Amino acid sequence: MKSTAYKTIIAATLAWSFISQASAATVYVRIGGAQAFGDAVHRAVAHILGASSTQTTPPYTLGTGNTYAYADTSPAGGGVGKSTQAIFSGTVSGVTVIIKTSFTGSTDGIRLLATSATVPFLADSLLSSATQSGGLLPNSGNATESVTPDAAAADSFQASTVYTTTPALTDVQVGVGPYIFVAGKDAPRPVGTYGQALTDPTTAAGAPSTSYYPGLSNITTQQAIALYNVGNLPLAEFSGVDYDRTNLVTPSFQTAAVTYTSNQAPVQVFATGRDYGSGARIVSFIETGIGANSNVAQYKPTVSGSTVASQVLYPATTINGIFFPAGSDGNTSNGNLSTTVLPKSTLATLGGVYVSYLPLLDATNAKNTGNAYWLAYNGVNYSSAALSNGSYSLFAYEHILYHPTVTGDQQTVLSAFTNQLINTDATILLNTLHVSRPVDGGIITTTY
Repeated sequence: MKSTAYKTIIAATLAWSFISQASAATVYVRIGGAQAFGDAVHRAVAHILGASSTQTTPPYTLGTGNTYAYADTSPAGGGVGKSTQAIFSGTVSGVTVIIKTSFTGSTDGIRLLATSATVPFLADSLLSSATQSGGLLPNSGNATESVTPDAAAADSFQASTVYTTTPALTDVQVGVGPYIFVAGKDAPRPVGTYGQALTDPTTAAGAPSTSYYPGLSNITTQQAIALYNVGNLPLAEFSGVDYDRTNLVTPSFQTAAVTYTSNQAPVQVFATGRDYGSGARIVSFIETGIGANSNVAQYKPTVSGSTVASQVLYPATTINGIFFPAGSDGNTSNGNLSTTVLPKSTLATLGGVYVSYLPLLDATNAKNTGNAYWLAYNGVNYSSAALSNGSYSLFAYEHILYHPTVTGDQQTVLSAFTNQLINTDATILLNTLHVSRPVDGGIITTTY
């Protein structure tokens, strides 16, 4: 009897030990997708891992025993906020978890989920190799694991991409992301008072307040379609001023697509922008009418010191089986566009200026360099109020997508994470929006 009872107790103890160990097993949540709101993603992860609600920008102090490290940070991003790879460890809602991010673009994040493709995430060992919690790892050469993400941060609906052949992914709308067209350093700013003609823009710097020169201050849907289909348009098409049509410049580098007379031509506006994997590209192209998956003409700059020395259309390429003709590829980083390309001088070398579309954080970083500035879109300047009330239409929802088969502890962590974004950490909170739209670029209707 005693022997049987003893064996029963031992068996029960072992079973309980097994259950306890299983319940304490580390759960992984790997997030791919959009760098455009990567700062919001990292902020939300930090908060569910114990960072104070007053900590809205890095570095973050997580809860006791929780830690993180990051790599490949944007030059102007500041800490983990704009890093493309990060790793967090800790406890969320009683679940022991390691959360990893690896951002390769919004559309690419959807592709990874839809096709079960893999992408490099930082290896677990890097948590202990960081010198402190929140430590910056080397920007290259880190140990990685190639894994299919469990979720993707995206700034477009799955239906806006070409990756719609799998069962529909679970889509949680967590916030709103504005996009802004940004003009480069040498683009002429408005001068004077609207409604008063400025007959000679050469005097713009000292013009009286009763004169007005619009410069490059606005882009319309029609201009955006033309610009990104052709690659360049004369500045006069944006300013509407005769002087910009007749004033000729002699660039040191001759762009093939511009018609030169004796090596001179009117000042041009050149299109540049993101690669196919970018949600900023899809959202901007849908909203303007260019078309989500249209072939376009974007210029690839060669940066030399403080100037752009030359440019070519992005070379033709095939990516994941999709052919992109010359001009249709683009920059792999919003951060590079905002802090490396747009702040550089282009007028003397290229005979023109750059325009690109950027998400709000990168557009802000570009403006903060002091050399780039925001354009109005269809005559409306971006502001949170203009977006909230529907007059500024260049925006999209921020989404977290994952397979509907996600359950258990992974679902627990993902729910805590998405709720944190919805309630606190999204770029712009859903509850501040007084309008809605059913699809990317769709008709905006009021909710009040």
